[in-house]
Amino acid sequence: ELEDEGLSWLENGTRKTRRYADIAKVHLIAYPGEGGTRQMQCTLHDRAGGKVKIRSHHYVSLANFEDRTASYGAFMRTLMTRLATSGRDVKYLQGSNIMHMVWLVLFGLSIILLAGLLFALIGGAGGTWDFFVPRAGLALFLPVSWSMIGQGWAGTFDPNNPPAEFLGE
Repeated sequence: ELEDEGLSWLENGTRKTRRYADIAKVHLIAYPGEGGTRQMQCTLHDRAGGKVKIRSHHYVSLANFEDRTASYGAFMRTLMTRLATSGRDVKYLQGSNIMHMVWLVLFGLSIILLAGLLFALIGGAGGTWDFFVPRAGLALFLPVSWSMIGQGWAGTFDPNNPPAEFLGE
């Protein structure tokens, strides 16, 4: 919940709070989720070294997540506005250089694998579809990795205009 002075939430039946003035850094990321969905996460780092993660998907039970993407964007936009007007210096980050490199490597490996499978098929190696079809299924990973590469490198953002791709919009 967004309150006048800060953020509050229930954790294991206990109400926790974080004052807007105590937040030093906001970090927005997005990643692929279950069933091809895109999940968003905001990590709030406070000045004492603690952090709070707010996610677009809420864990309900094993393999059961509640998709809150529809309300996540509006919630995050309001939170960013309140942080920006808190009068404190807050660093606003989007994306992750490490994850960007991982997606670049996975995309490259997928292309190499697909090219190798095509050359093997053309050259007659293995010779059966039973060999190639399951391995070629890995090529389906190409669009996922391509979309994640599209997020670009990590950077900063304006809290008055947070990036829509990290808000589920």
